[in-house]
Amino acid sequence: MGYITFILVLALFTHSNAQDLIVNIPQGALRGSIDIDRVGNEFYKFMNIPYGQPPLGNLRFRAPVAAEGWEGVREVNTEIPICFQCGYAGCPGSEDCLYLNVYTPEFPTANTTLKPVMVFIPGGGFTDGGPYEGAQHLITEDIVLVTISYRLGIFGSFSVDDPELGVPGNAAMKDQNLAIKWVHDNIKYFGGDSNNIMVFGDSAGAASVHLQVLSPMSKGLFHKALCESGVALFDLMNGVRNNGILVAQQLGIQTDNLPEMLNSLQQVSPWEIFTAQQTLTAEYPLISTPLVEMESNEPAFLSDEVITLIQTGNYNHMPFVIGHNNAEGLFRHIPIKQATGQNITITDFTDYIPPDLLIQPGSEEETIIANRIREFYYGDTEPSPTDIIQAIQLITDYTFAYPSYRAAVEHVRTAQYPVYFYYFSADTLLNIFKRTEEVAANFPGASHTDEKGYLFRYSNTPEIESGSVEEQALARLVTLWTNFAKYSTPTLENDEIAWEAITADTFNFLHFDTDRSTLKTGAPQPENMAFWKQLYDDFFPARK
Repeated sequence: MGYITFILVLALFTHSNAQDLIVNIPQGALRGSIDIDRVGNEFYKFMNIPYGQPPLGNLRFRAPVAAEGWEGVREVNTEIPICFQCGYAGCPGSEDCLYLNVYTPEFPTANTTLKPVMVFIPGGGFTDGGPYEGAQHLITEDIVLVTISYRLGIFGSFSVDDPELGVPGNAAMKDQNLAIKWVHDNIKYFGGDSNNIMVFGDSAGAASVHLQVLSPMSKGLFHKALCESGVALFDLMNGVRNNGILVAQQLGIQTDNLPEMLNSLQQVSPWEIFTAQQTLTAEYPLISTPLVEMESNEPAFLSDEVITLIQTGNYNHMPFVIGHNNAEGLFRHIPIKQATGQNITITDFTDYIPPDLLIQPGSEEETIIANRIREFYYGDTEPSPTDIIQAIQLITDYTFAYPSYRAAVEHVRTAQYPVYFYYFSADTLLNIFKRTEEVAANFPGASHTDEKGYLFRYSNTPEIESGSVEEQALARLVTLWTNFAKYSTPTLENDEIAWEAITADTFNFLHFDTDRSTLKTGAPQPENMAFWKQLYDDFFPARK
Protein backbone atom coordinates (compact mmCIF):
# COMPACT_ATOMS: atom_id res chain seq x y z
CA MET A 1 0.00 0.00 0.00
CA GLY A 2 1.46 3.38 -1.02
CA TYR A 3 2.02 6.11 1.56
CA ILE A 4 -0.71 8.41 0.19
CA THR A 5 -3.22 5.56 0.03
CA PHE A 6 -2.31 4.58 3.57
CA ILE A 7 -2.89 8.10 4.86
CA LEU A 8 -6.24 8.27 3.03
CA VAL A 9 -7.37 5.02 4.62
CA LEU A 10 -6.25 6.31 8.01
CA ALA A 11 -8.15 9.57 7.50
CA LEU A 12 -11.33 7.71 6.57
CA PHE A 13 -10.91 5.39 9.54
CA THR A 14 -10.33 8.30 11.90
CA HIS A 15 -13.36 10.16 10.59
CA SER A 16 -15.66 7.16 10.76
CA ASN A 17 -14.61 6.38 14.30
CA ALA A 18 -14.36 9.91 15.62
CA GLN A 19 -17.54 9.55 17.63
CA ASP A 20 -15.86 6.74 19.56
CA LEU A 21 -12.73 8.71 20.48
CA ILE A 22 -14.33 10.48 23.44
CA VAL A 23 -12.81 10.57 26.92
CA ASN A 24 -14.78 12.00 29.82
CA ILE A 25 -12.89 13.85 32.54
CA PRO A 26 -14.29 16.01 35.39
CA GLN A 27 -13.98 19.16 33.22
CA GLY A 28 -16.08 17.64 30.43
CA ALA A 29 -15.88 15.43 27.34
CA LEU A 30 -12.88 15.41 24.98
CA ARG A 31 -12.74 14.04 21.45
CA GLY A 32 -9.26 13.04 20.33
CA SER A 33 -7.81 11.61 17.14
CA ILE A 34 -5.63 8.76 15.87
CA ASP A 35 -2.02 8.93 14.70
CA ILE A 36 0.61 6.38 13.68
CA ASP A 37 3.79 5.72 15.67
CA ARG A 38 7.30 5.05 14.38
CA VAL A 39 6.72 1.32 13.82
CA GLY A 40 3.30 1.70 12.20
CA ASN A 41 0.96 1.17 15.15
CA GLU A 42 -1.95 3.44 16.02
CA PHE A 43 -1.91 5.70 19.05
CA TYR A 44 -4.39 8.23 20.39
CA LYS A 45 -3.78 11.91 20.94
CA PHE A 46 -5.73 14.52 22.85
CA MET A 47 -4.19 17.90 22.14
CA ASN A 48 -4.78 21.41 23.40
CA ILE A 49 -6.45 20.44 26.70
CA PRO A 50 -6.77 23.44 29.05
CA TYR A 51 -5.22 22.97 32.48
CA GLY A 52 -5.32 26.63 33.52
CA GLN A 53 -7.61 29.57 32.87
CA PRO A 54 -6.29 32.03 30.27
CA PRO A 55 -3.88 34.30 32.22
CA LEU A 56 -5.38 37.49 30.82
CA GLY A 57 -6.53 40.74 32.38
CA ASN A 58 -6.17 40.65 36.14
CA LEU A 59 -4.74 37.11 35.92
CA ARG A 60 -1.72 38.34 33.93
CA PHE A 61 1.53 37.79 35.91
CA ARG A 62 -0.30 35.96 38.71
CA ALA A 63 -0.17 32.30 39.71
CA PRO A 64 -2.33 30.20 37.39
CA VAL A 65 -5.92 29.29 38.21
CA ALA A 66 -7.24 25.82 37.36
CA ALA A 67 -9.20 25.65 34.12
CA GLU A 68 -12.97 25.57 34.23
CA GLY A 69 -15.17 22.92 32.64
CA TRP A 70 -17.23 23.10 29.47
CA GLU A 71 -20.51 21.90 28.01
CA GLY A 72 -20.71 19.37 25.23
CA VAL A 73 -17.76 17.67 23.56
CA ARG A 74 -14.51 19.63 23.22
CA GLU A 75 -12.56 18.83 20.05
CA VAL A 76 -8.88 18.48 21.00
CA ASN A 77 -7.19 17.88 17.67
CA THR A 78 -5.23 21.09 17.07
CA GLU A 79 -1.76 22.20 18.12
CA ILE A 80 -1.35 24.10 21.40
CA PRO A 81 -1.06 27.87 20.83
CA ILE A 82 2.50 28.62 21.85
CA CYS A 83 2.94 31.14 24.63
CA PHE A 84 3.66 34.72 23.55
CA GLN A 85 7.28 35.10 22.43
CA CYS A 86 9.26 37.00 19.84
CA GLY A 87 12.11 35.76 17.67
CA TYR A 88 13.24 35.34 14.07
CA ALA A 89 9.68 34.50 13.00
CA GLY A 90 8.17 37.63 14.51
CA CYS A 91 5.95 37.41 17.57
CA PRO A 92 3.82 34.29 17.35
CA GLY A 93 1.78 32.87 20.15
CA SER A 94 -0.77 34.01 22.66
CA GLU A 95 -1.06 34.73 26.35
CA ASP A 96 -3.90 32.20 26.33
CA CYS A 97 -1.55 29.21 26.28
CA LEU A 98 -2.02 27.07 29.39
CA TYR A 99 -2.72 23.81 27.60
CA LEU A 100 -1.25 20.33 27.41
CA ASN A 101 -1.22 17.30 25.11
CA VAL A 102 -1.87 13.68 26.10
CA TYR A 103 -0.75 10.73 23.97
CA THR A 104 -1.67 7.14 24.77
CA PRO A 105 -0.97 3.88 22.87
CA GLU A 106 -4.31 2.34 23.85
CA PHE A 107 -7.73 3.94 23.88
CA PRO A 108 -8.77 3.80 27.55
CA THR A 109 -11.58 1.46 28.60
CA ALA A 110 -12.77 0.02 31.89
CA ASN A 111 -10.38 -2.89 31.35
CA THR A 112 -7.28 -0.84 30.54
CA THR A 113 -4.20 -1.64 32.62
CA LEU A 114 -2.88 1.72 33.78
CA LYS A 115 0.42 2.67 32.17
CA PRO A 116 3.46 4.63 33.37
CA VAL A 117 3.26 8.35 32.63
CA MET A 118 5.97 10.61 31.23
CA VAL A 119 5.45 14.39 31.50
CA PHE A 120 7.79 16.46 29.31
CA ILE A 121 8.66 20.10 30.12
CA PRO A 122 10.15 21.79 27.03
CA GLY A 123 13.12 24.14 27.19
CA GLY A 124 13.90 27.46 25.55
CA GLY A 125 15.78 29.56 28.10
CA PHE A 126 12.46 30.57 29.74
CA THR A 127 11.94 33.00 26.84
CA ASP A 128 10.87 30.89 23.84
CA GLY A 129 9.85 27.42 22.70
CA GLY A 130 6.82 25.24 23.16
CA PRO A 131 5.59 21.64 23.09
CA TYR A 132 6.66 20.83 19.52
CA GLU A 133 7.61 17.25 20.36
CA GLY A 134 6.00 14.40 18.45
CA ALA A 135 5.15 11.24 20.42
CA GLN A 136 5.91 8.71 17.67
CA HIS A 137 9.12 7.36 19.28
CA LEU A 138 8.35 7.12 22.99
CA ILE A 139 4.77 5.93 22.57
CA THR A 140 6.03 2.61 21.14
CA GLU A 141 7.09 1.55 24.65
CA ASP A 142 3.60 1.37 26.20
CA ILE A 143 3.68 4.59 28.20
CA VAL A 144 1.37 7.61 28.33
CA LEU A 145 3.13 10.84 27.27
CA VAL A 146 2.14 14.38 28.25
CA THR A 147 3.70 17.58 26.88
CA ILE A 148 2.91 20.97 28.38
CA SER A 149 3.09 24.69 27.65
CA TYR A 150 3.86 27.43 30.19
CA ARG A 151 4.28 31.20 30.23
CA LEU A 152 7.55 32.68 28.96
CA GLY A 153 9.59 35.82 29.49
CA ILE A 154 8.27 38.48 31.84
CA PHE A 155 4.81 36.90 31.61
CA GLY A 156 6.20 33.93 33.55
CA SER A 157 8.73 35.71 35.79
CA PHE A 158 7.13 39.05 36.76
CA SER A 159 7.76 39.81 40.43
CA VAL A 160 7.20 42.61 42.92
CA ASP A 161 8.31 42.20 46.53
CA ASP A 162 5.05 43.34 48.09
CA PRO A 163 3.42 40.61 50.20
CA GLU A 164 -0.09 41.93 49.51
CA LEU A 165 0.19 42.43 45.76
CA GLY A 166 0.07 38.73 44.85
CA VAL A 167 2.85 38.67 42.23
CA PRO A 168 5.92 37.26 44.06
CA GLY A 169 7.32 35.66 40.88
CA ASN A 170 7.74 32.20 39.33
CA ALA A 171 4.40 32.18 37.52
CA ALA A 172 5.94 29.94 34.85
CA MET A 173 7.06 27.41 37.46
CA LYS A 174 3.58 27.48 38.97
CA ASP A 175 2.10 26.91 35.50
CA GLN A 176 4.21 23.77 35.20
CA ASN A 177 3.21 22.69 38.68
CA LEU A 178 -0.48 23.13 37.94
CA ALA A 179 -0.05 21.11 34.73
CA ILE A 180 1.61 18.29 36.68
CA LYS A 181 -1.20 18.42 39.23
CA TRP A 182 -3.71 18.19 36.36
CA VAL A 183 -1.89 15.09 35.13
CA HIS A 184 -1.87 13.57 38.60
CA ASP A 185 -5.61 14.15 38.97
CA ASN A 186 -6.77 13.28 35.44
CA ILE A 187 -4.34 10.93 33.72
CA LYS A 188 -6.25 7.84 34.84
CA TYR A 189 -8.99 8.80 32.37
CA PHE A 190 -6.44 8.33 29.58
CA GLY A 191 -5.09 5.02 30.87
CA GLY A 192 -2.20 6.53 32.84
CA ASP A 193 -1.13 5.53 36.34
CA SER A 194 -1.27 8.52 38.69
CA ASN A 195 0.98 6.61 41.08
CA ASN A 196 3.76 6.23 38.50
CA ILE A 197 4.55 9.62 36.96
CA MET A 198 7.97 10.66 35.69
CA VAL A 199 8.70 14.31 34.90
CA PHE A 200 11.51 15.04 32.44
CA GLY A 201 12.76 17.94 30.35
CA ASP A 202 15.71 19.41 28.49
CA SER A 203 17.71 22.62 28.97
CA ALA A 204 15.52 25.19 30.79
CA GLY A 205 12.89 22.44 30.89
CA ALA A 206 15.40 20.23 32.72
CA ALA A 207 16.21 23.02 35.16
CA SER A 208 12.44 23.33 35.64
CA VAL A 209 12.22 19.62 36.42
CA HIS A 210 14.90 20.05 39.05
CA LEU A 211 13.05 23.02 40.54
CA GLN A 212 9.85 20.95 40.65
CA VAL A 213 11.79 18.32 42.62
CA LEU A 214 12.90 21.03 45.05
CA SER A 215 9.54 22.79 45.43
CA PRO A 216 7.18 22.05 48.32
CA MET A 217 4.30 22.62 45.87
CA SER A 218 5.24 19.36 44.10
CA LYS A 219 4.81 17.10 47.10
CA GLY A 220 3.14 13.85 46.06
CA LEU A 221 2.54 14.91 42.44
CA PHE A 222 5.19 12.77 40.71
CA HIS A 223 7.56 9.96 41.51
CA LYS A 224 10.79 10.21 39.50
CA ALA A 225 12.66 12.89 37.58
CA LEU A 226 15.09 13.10 34.66
CA CYS A 227 17.08 16.19 33.67
CA GLU A 228 18.55 16.41 30.17
CA SER A 229 21.25 19.11 30.01
CA GLY A 230 19.99 21.42 32.70
CA VAL A 231 19.76 21.65 36.48
CA ALA A 232 18.71 24.32 38.95
CA LEU A 233 22.38 25.13 39.64
CA PHE A 234 23.16 26.45 36.18
CA ASP A 235 23.61 30.10 35.35
CA LEU A 236 20.02 30.85 34.29
CA MET A 237 18.78 30.40 37.84
CA ASN A 238 19.36 33.92 39.12
CA GLY A 239 16.18 35.87 38.43
CA VAL A 240 15.88 39.64 38.87
CA ARG A 241 13.97 40.81 41.91
CA ASN A 242 11.22 43.37 41.32
CA ASN A 243 11.49 43.07 37.56
CA GLY A 244 7.86 44.18 37.43
CA ILE A 245 8.88 47.64 38.66
CA LEU A 246 11.63 47.77 36.04
CA VAL A 247 9.10 46.96 33.31
CA ALA A 248 6.75 49.70 34.56
CA GLN A 249 9.56 52.25 34.59
CA GLN A 250 10.57 51.25 31.09
CA LEU A 251 6.99 51.82 29.88
CA GLY A 252 6.63 55.13 31.71
CA ILE A 253 4.07 53.77 34.19
CA GLN A 254 4.16 55.23 37.70
CA THR A 255 5.50 52.99 40.45
CA ASP A 256 4.52 54.91 43.59
CA ASN A 257 1.19 53.11 43.94
CA LEU A 258 1.95 49.42 43.31
CA PRO A 259 -1.66 48.17 42.92
CA GLU A 260 -2.33 50.89 40.31
CA MET A 261 0.98 50.08 38.62
CA LEU A 262 0.03 46.40 38.37
CA ASN A 263 -3.42 47.26 37.05
CA SER A 264 -1.88 49.44 34.34
CA LEU A 265 0.59 46.73 33.33
CA GLN A 266 -2.24 44.21 33.07
CA GLN A 267 -3.92 46.39 30.45
CA VAL A 268 -1.07 47.15 28.05
CA SER A 269 -0.50 44.96 25.01
CA PRO A 270 1.75 41.90 25.21
CA TRP A 271 3.94 43.50 22.54
CA GLU A 272 4.62 46.49 24.83
CA ILE A 273 5.55 44.12 27.67
CA PHE A 274 7.90 42.23 25.38
CA THR A 275 9.51 45.43 24.07
CA ALA A 276 10.27 46.50 27.65
CA GLN A 277 11.63 43.03 28.41
CA GLN A 278 13.96 43.17 25.41
CA THR A 279 15.30 46.59 26.35
CA LEU A 280 15.89 45.53 29.96
CA THR A 281 17.58 42.27 28.94
CA ALA A 282 20.67 44.20 27.83
CA GLU A 283 21.29 45.24 31.46
CA TYR A 284 19.54 42.31 33.14
CA PRO A 285 20.21 39.18 31.02
CA LEU A 286 18.39 36.92 33.49
CA ILE A 287 15.27 39.08 33.84
CA SER A 288 13.00 36.24 32.66
CA THR A 289 14.29 33.45 34.89
CA PRO A 290 13.12 31.87 38.18
CA LEU A 291 14.07 33.27 41.57
CA VAL A 292 13.74 32.66 45.29
CA GLU A 293 10.46 34.27 46.32
CA MET A 294 10.11 36.70 49.20
CA GLU A 295 7.49 35.91 51.82
CA SER A 296 4.01 36.90 50.67
CA ASN A 297 0.35 35.97 50.96
CA GLU A 298 0.83 33.60 48.00
CA PRO A 299 2.13 30.02 48.38
CA ALA A 300 5.84 30.05 47.51
CA PHE A 301 7.14 27.80 44.76
CA LEU A 302 10.76 28.37 45.82
CA SER A 303 11.48 29.88 49.22
CA ASP A 304 15.19 29.10 49.71
CA GLU A 305 18.39 28.93 47.68
CA VAL A 306 18.72 25.84 45.49
CA ILE A 307 22.03 24.70 47.00
CA THR A 308 20.60 25.07 50.52
CA LEU A 309 17.56 22.93 49.70
CA ILE A 310 19.78 20.20 48.24
CA GLN A 311 22.35 20.21 51.03
CA THR A 312 19.71 20.13 53.77
CA GLY A 313 17.70 17.41 52.03
CA ASN A 314 14.63 19.66 52.10
CA TYR A 315 13.10 18.52 48.80
CA ASN A 316 10.93 15.78 47.29
CA HIS A 317 12.99 12.60 47.36
CA MET A 318 12.69 10.25 44.38
CA PRO A 319 14.83 8.34 41.87
CA PHE A 320 16.69 10.91 39.81
CA VAL A 321 18.61 10.92 36.49
CA ILE A 322 20.90 13.82 35.55
CA GLY A 323 23.11 14.15 32.50
CA HIS A 324 24.48 16.24 29.65
CA ASN A 325 25.90 16.06 26.13
CA ASN A 326 29.59 16.17 25.26
CA ALA A 327 29.50 19.24 22.97
CA GLU A 328 26.77 21.37 24.52
CA GLY A 329 28.73 24.53 23.71
CA LEU A 330 27.86 24.28 20.03
CA PHE A 331 24.55 25.95 20.92
CA ARG A 332 26.50 29.21 21.33
CA HIS A 333 28.57 28.76 18.18
CA ILE A 334 25.73 27.92 15.79
CA PRO A 335 23.70 31.18 16.01
CA ILE A 336 26.90 33.27 15.88
CA LYS A 337 28.09 31.49 12.75
CA GLN A 338 24.66 31.74 11.14
CA ALA A 339 24.38 35.46 11.92
CA THR A 340 27.96 36.60 11.19
CA GLY A 341 29.61 33.85 9.14
CA GLN A 342 32.35 33.69 11.80
CA ASN A 343 33.22 30.91 14.20
CA ILE A 344 32.80 31.59 17.90
CA THR A 345 35.76 33.20 19.69
CA ILE A 346 35.88 33.82 23.44
CA THR A 347 37.47 37.14 24.36
CA ASP A 348 36.05 37.99 27.78
CA PHE A 349 36.59 35.22 30.31
CA THR A 350 34.75 37.11 33.05
CA ASP A 351 31.59 35.96 31.24
CA TYR A 352 32.36 32.46 32.51
CA ILE A 353 32.63 33.25 36.21
CA PRO A 354 29.67 31.49 37.89
CA PRO A 355 27.19 34.08 39.26
CA ASP A 356 26.75 32.21 42.54
CA LEU A 357 30.40 32.91 43.43
CA LEU A 358 29.20 36.51 43.97
CA ILE A 359 32.39 38.01 42.55
CA GLN A 360 32.32 41.81 42.30
CA PRO A 361 32.83 43.16 38.77
CA GLY A 362 36.21 44.86 38.42
CA SER A 363 37.58 43.24 41.56
CA GLU A 364 40.95 41.55 41.96
CA GLU A 365 39.14 38.24 42.46
CA GLU A 366 37.41 38.63 39.10
CA THR A 367 40.75 39.07 37.35
CA ILE A 368 42.26 36.08 39.16
CA ILE A 369 39.38 33.76 38.28
CA ALA A 370 39.17 34.91 34.66
CA ASN A 371 42.91 34.32 34.23
CA ARG A 372 42.63 30.85 35.77
CA ILE A 373 39.82 29.93 33.38
CA ARG A 374 41.73 31.22 30.36
CA GLU A 375 44.93 29.42 31.36
CA PHE A 376 43.16 26.11 32.00
CA TYR A 377 41.38 26.02 28.64
CA TYR A 378 43.89 27.84 26.40
CA GLY A 379 47.26 27.70 28.11
CA ASP A 380 49.62 30.05 26.27
CA THR A 381 47.61 30.07 23.04
CA GLU A 382 45.37 32.91 21.89
CA PRO A 383 41.64 32.20 21.38
CA SER A 384 41.09 31.89 17.65
CA PRO A 385 38.11 31.33 15.35
CA THR A 386 40.20 28.79 13.43
CA ASP A 387 40.02 26.32 16.33
CA ILE A 388 36.80 26.26 18.35
CA ILE A 389 37.51 23.12 20.38
CA GLN A 390 38.52 24.96 23.56
CA ALA A 391 35.63 27.42 23.28
CA ILE A 392 33.08 24.63 22.89
CA GLN A 393 34.56 22.74 25.86
CA LEU A 394 34.60 25.83 28.09
CA ILE A 395 30.98 26.70 27.29
CA THR A 396 29.95 23.07 27.77
CA ASP A 397 31.65 22.81 31.17
CA TYR A 398 30.53 26.20 32.48
CA THR A 399 26.93 26.07 31.36
CA PHE A 400 25.97 22.40 31.68
CA ALA A 401 28.65 19.86 32.59
CA TYR A 402 29.87 21.17 35.93
CA PRO A 403 26.44 22.32 37.19
CA SER A 404 25.08 18.85 36.34
CA TYR A 405 28.01 17.08 37.97
CA ARG A 406 27.80 19.31 41.05
CA ALA A 407 24.05 18.78 41.38
CA ALA A 408 24.49 15.01 41.21
CA VAL A 409 27.28 14.98 43.80
CA GLU A 410 25.33 17.21 46.18
CA HIS A 411 22.13 15.19 45.80
CA VAL A 412 23.89 11.91 46.55
CA ARG A 413 24.87 13.29 49.96
CA THR A 414 21.25 13.78 51.02
CA ALA A 415 19.15 11.63 48.64
CA GLN A 416 16.94 8.83 49.91
CA TYR A 417 16.72 7.25 46.43
CA PRO A 418 19.27 6.42 43.72
CA VAL A 419 20.82 9.19 41.62
CA TYR A 420 22.03 8.24 38.12
CA PHE A 421 24.24 10.16 35.71
CA TYR A 422 24.72 9.95 31.93
CA TYR A 423 27.06 11.44 29.31
CA PHE A 424 25.62 11.57 25.78
CA SER A 425 27.89 11.71 22.71
CA ALA A 426 25.92 9.83 20.05
CA ASP A 427 26.43 11.33 16.59
CA THR A 428 24.02 10.37 13.81
CA LEU A 429 21.57 12.05 11.46
CA LEU A 430 19.23 12.37 14.47
CA ASN A 431 21.53 15.06 15.94
CA ILE A 432 19.23 17.59 14.35
CA PHE A 433 20.41 20.85 15.92
CA LYS A 434 24.15 20.49 15.23
CA ARG A 435 23.40 19.74 11.58
CA THR A 436 21.94 23.19 11.03
CA GLU A 437 25.48 24.59 10.60
CA GLU A 438 28.44 23.03 8.74
CA VAL A 439 31.22 23.47 11.31
CA ALA A 440 28.97 22.18 14.09
CA ALA A 441 27.83 19.27 11.92
CA ASN A 442 31.44 18.09 11.65
CA PHE A 443 32.20 18.56 15.35
CA PRO A 444 32.38 15.17 17.15
CA GLY A 445 29.46 14.17 19.33
CA ALA A 446 26.25 15.88 20.40
CA SER A 447 25.31 19.53 20.74
CA HIS A 448 22.88 20.93 23.25
CA THR A 449 19.37 19.45 22.70
CA ASP A 450 20.65 16.84 20.21
CA GLU A 451 19.47 13.96 22.43
CA LYS A 452 15.87 15.04 21.80
CA GLY A 453 16.12 13.86 18.20
CA TYR A 454 16.27 10.30 19.54
CA LEU A 455 13.22 10.74 21.80
CA PHE A 456 10.80 12.80 19.72
CA ARG A 457 9.83 13.34 16.12
CA TYR A 458 10.09 16.87 14.75
CA SER A 459 9.17 18.44 11.43
CA ASN A 460 12.80 18.08 10.28
CA THR A 461 13.41 14.55 11.59
CA PRO A 462 15.07 12.54 8.79
CA GLU A 463 13.73 9.23 7.55
CA ILE A 464 14.95 6.46 9.86
CA GLU A 465 16.10 3.43 7.90
CA SER A 466 15.47 -0.03 9.33
CA GLY A 467 18.63 -1.44 10.89
CA SER A 468 20.48 1.88 10.64
CA VAL A 469 22.70 3.31 13.35
CA GLU A 470 20.00 5.95 13.87
CA GLU A 471 17.35 3.32 14.57
CA GLN A 472 19.61 1.37 16.92
CA ALA A 473 20.68 4.42 18.94
CA LEU A 474 17.09 5.68 19.09
CA ALA A 475 15.86 2.32 20.36
CA ARG A 476 18.52 2.25 23.08
CA LEU A 477 17.74 5.72 24.40
CA VAL A 478 13.96 5.27 24.22
CA THR A 479 14.29 2.00 26.14
CA LEU A 480 16.45 3.58 28.84
CA TRP A 481 14.11 6.53 29.37
CA THR A 482 10.89 4.51 29.29
CA ASN A 483 12.29 1.79 31.55
CA PHE A 484 13.15 4.48 34.08
CA ALA A 485 9.54 5.66 33.80
CA LYS A 486 8.25 2.12 34.26
CA TYR A 487 10.57 0.69 36.90
CA SER A 488 12.44 3.68 38.43
CA THR A 489 15.63 2.05 37.11
CA PRO A 490 17.15 3.02 33.74
CA THR A 491 18.01 -0.37 32.25
CA LEU A 492 18.44 -1.98 28.86
CA GLU A 493 16.75 -5.33 28.35
CA ASN A 494 19.12 -8.17 27.42
CA ASP A 495 22.07 -5.86 27.94
CA GLU A 496 25.07 -6.94 29.96
CA ILE A 497 25.71 -3.36 31.05
CA ALA A 498 23.84 -2.34 34.21
CA TRP A 499 23.55 1.40 34.77
CA GLU A 500 24.62 1.74 38.38
CA ALA A 501 23.71 4.68 40.55
CA ILE A 502 26.27 7.07 41.99
CA THR A 503 27.46 6.09 45.46
CA ALA A 504 29.20 8.03 48.20
CA ASP A 505 32.50 6.55 47.04
CA THR A 506 32.09 6.10 43.28
CA PHE A 507 30.80 8.44 40.61
CA ASN A 508 29.25 5.94 38.19
CA PHE A 509 27.90 7.19 34.89
CA LEU A 510 26.57 5.76 31.64
CA HIS A 511 28.38 6.89 28.50
CA PHE A 512 25.79 6.80 25.73
CA ASP A 513 27.77 6.75 22.48
CA THR A 514 26.68 6.21 18.88
CA ASP A 515 26.88 2.44 18.82
CA ARG A 516 27.11 1.38 22.46
CA SER A 517 26.39 2.30 26.07
CA THR A 518 29.23 1.84 28.56
CA LEU A 519 29.23 2.09 32.35
CA LYS A 520 32.20 4.14 33.55
CA THR A 521 33.47 5.46 36.86
CA GLY A 522 34.81 8.89 37.69
CA ALA A 523 33.36 12.07 36.24
CA PRO A 524 33.18 12.64 32.49
CA GLN A 525 36.10 14.97 31.66
CA PRO A 526 37.49 14.47 35.20
CA GLU A 527 40.25 17.09 34.96
CA ASN A 528 37.73 19.72 33.91
CA MET A 529 35.35 18.86 36.74
CA ALA A 530 38.25 19.00 39.20
CA PHE A 531 39.17 22.47 37.90
CA TRP A 532 35.67 23.84 38.49
CA LYS A 533 35.38 22.12 41.86
CA GLN A 534 38.60 23.83 42.93
CA LEU A 535 37.19 27.21 41.86
CA TYR A 536 34.16 26.61 44.05
CA ASP A 537 36.34 25.40 46.92
CA ASP A 538 38.37 28.60 46.69
CA PHE A 539 35.66 31.19 46.03
CA PHE A 540 32.17 29.92 46.85
CA PRO A 541 30.82 32.21 49.63
CA ALA A 542 29.58 29.36 51.83
CA ARG A 543 33.11 27.97 52.03
CA LYS A 544 34.75 31.20 53.19
